[in-house]
Amino acid sequence: MAGLDGGYEVAGKTGTGEVSDFWFGGFTPGIVVAVWVGMDNNFRLTMNEGFDGARAALPIWAEFMRGVGEYRADLPEGRFTTPPDVRVLKIDPDHGCVTEGDGIDEFFIRGREPQPCQKKDAGKVD
Repeated sequence: MAGLDGGYEVAGKTGTGEVSDFWFGGFTPGIVVAVWVGMDNNFRLTMNEGFDGARAALPIWAEFMRGVGEYRADLPEGRFTTPPDVRVLKIDPDHGCVTEGDGIDEFFIRGREPQPCQKKDAGKVD
């Protein structure tokens, strides 16, 4: 969406408040940008009216990052590094346990990892 070179590493998070706050915080290893869209008078805007962080704030972030990529291409450059006390584990999204099969990569502080998934035993899953 931001039109950045495919080699850039980008991460972000959307958010929606209960009344009238919609935001997106996105970052690369070299720059952090947060966008808030809302009503300073707390006028009610809700998701059921078609508003949320992804539709209201993310496009603004993407437009800003296009400018960053054009005028300061050095800022989005770099690679994220995993701290030494963080582990990347494959998680079963249905059960929240560590799997050796299909799953999604999640990050955990060492010592706070979920338990391994239970092996199937005679057709039962624990």
